[in-house]
Amino acid sequence: MGQYVKFEAKKLFKTLNVLEQSQLKYSGGRALRKLGFEMKKNVIPRQMKANFRIGEQAAPYTLNSIRYGIVDNNRLELTVNEAEGKGNAPAKYLFPPMVSGGAAYTTRFTKALRAQNYINDGTWAIPSPKNGFKGKKTPAWFYAQTLAGLARSNRKVGSSSPIGLAKRANKKKTQSMSRLVSVPAEKTGKEKGVFALGGGVYRVKGNTVQNQLFYYTTKEPKVPKTYDYYKLATDEAKKIFPEMWLKEIKAAIDKG
Repeated sequence: MGQYVKFEAKKLFKTLNVLEQSQLKYSGGRALRKLGFEMKKNVIPRQMKANFRIGEQAAPYTLNSIRYGIVDNNRLELTVNEAEGKGNAPAKYLFPPMVSGGAAYTTRFTKALRAQNYINDGTWAIPSPKNGFKGKKTPAWFYAQTLAGLARSNRKVGSSSPIGLAKRANKKKTQSMSRLVSVPAEKTGKEKGVFALGGGVYRVKGNTVQNQLFYYTTKEPKVPKTYDYYKLATDEAKKIFPEMWLKEIKAAIDKG
């Protein structure tokens, strides 16, 4: 359920004359549109840039996901894009950290692994701290490269159909995939050495394990609440809307 802040002209503007009062409805609608634009373009993206990052640049799709609309000319509604598009809807991965925390969204990488039967529906793939990036954020291209590496390894051992991401993989050519092995989340008792870490995607060369790229977990990933989306929106509206409205009242009178 959303939250709202209500503005009453009589409480905001106690010295309006009759002419100014006659412009309240018209000017209020125009001011709300300006408020919506400001929230979408500046206020909320500032918080997103601080909280949702890919490398050193905030994801444009995330920054553009806020929508605003005017209802009955007297109510502004701010929403988050719920369209699935080619991946997860922004609302899926923004709402938990923006509103209350809780279950993390299921990534496209995990979905792809499930679709190819590398893991079960109740299993998630998480980047391993041992994957070669030394604790830094795993880059987006590495996921596609890993999937394509698994597909190539599958073809070598005559396994099931490959994942069709070979064209996107290896564009960076930053890391050689060698041969990849997907170890099930459930231990069989035969795991030794690095494989003893448990389920995950491992890079191997010959009979030698190089490192673990991703680990598998049956515990649903959680995310913390990073900032209060509702409080941010209502507090900022209280701060900037009265002046916007007053300017629109004066502009409406000047036009008339």
